[in-house]
Amino acid sequence: MVSRITPSSEEVRVFRTKLDAYVPVGSAEDARWLLAHSDDETAAEFAIDFAIRHGLTEDVQAGLTHRFADVVAPALTAVAAPLQAPLPPSVLALAENKGSRVCRTLVDLLDAKPHPDHLAALLLLSKNGWSTQAAYYDEENLPIAQAAVKALGKLGALDAATADELYSLAIDTRDSDLRYAIFVLLVNQAEGSSQEALMDIALNPGDKWIRQLAAHALMVGHERIVPSVLQRITPKVLTGKIPRVASRLLVLLTCAGDVDAVLRAAETLSTSSTRRVLLLLAIWVLREHDQHLAERIGRMLPPSSVGVSWALAGGEGKLRDTALDDLGDPPCVDQVLQFMQPKNMEK
Repeated sequence: MVSRITPSSEEVRVFRTKLDAYVPVGSAEDARWLLAHSDDETAAEFAIDFAIRHGLTEDVQAGLTHRFADVVAPALTAVAAPLQAPLPPSVLALAENKGSRVCRTLVDLLDAKPHPDHLAALLLLSKNGWSTQAAYYDEENLPIAQAAVKALGKLGALDAATADELYSLAIDTRDSDLRYAIFVLLVNQAEGSSQEALMDIALNPGDKWIRQLAAHALMVGHERIVPSVLQRITPKVLTGKIPRVASRLLVLLTCAGDVDAVLRAAETLSTSSTRRVLLLLAIWVLREHDQHLAERIGRMLPPSSVGVSWALAGGEGKLRDTALDDLGDPPCVDQVLQFMQPKNMEK
């Protein structure tokens, strides 16, 4: 009876197309009419779902150019999911689509099907300005852009032009998570000049949070840091730069630098009443693979301090609030606690 209702108004077509997911009462004619004529995005989505479910290949393919994002997105999944990389230009062109659902769908597909031919589309998606919330205190959350950068990380080495483009995006964005993701990508997959640029950010005057992110990205990428960057981590840098930068550069030097450089840095820091607490980070890093060096650095600190044994034990156990006060000022103590008590850690 439902199938035979005439005349077929839009409401009847929508009802049949929706019901068809459970009982076969819809028709290709209903779906095609809704896709061509309905101004209701939900109705059009029921129609494309019908077309996908019933294998109406031409109609699904045509859905890629539909005016509604809620039609394009499921059509995109149906068309592209079975394909091998690289995806065709008609699919990659959807990186320019204004619909957030379309771009989210595309970036997920590109992440699942990494290929160098997808680079241009991913770069465009990395600049996607769709946010889950309005900017708050000059901060944004750009999940499509973040996902695109994650997918770029699967493409291997970045050429200089791509690295420069991403670097500019990182500097200009108001999404700190996106900025950090790009910084890490540049450390891991770009040429050494990108690492030098990040070191410039860390060492030069500017926004303290951006400087911290740059130093943190260099630190987490310690296995790939070029020698010229490590050489810039001097005792003067460790005693003169803001604690949130100096602490991360010390961890980087301890992880990737040679023993002589680490000892020179430790000896200088040990003479600073405000910064010697940072040596607990070096002890903490070294304790598992060079216990002798960790203990040697520990002897540079006052023998009465409980901090050394705490660091050698991996920061396990609670300390009284003032336990480290004899080793440094509050900003430096705070950095040590952030690392060695991960629940308080910030990038």
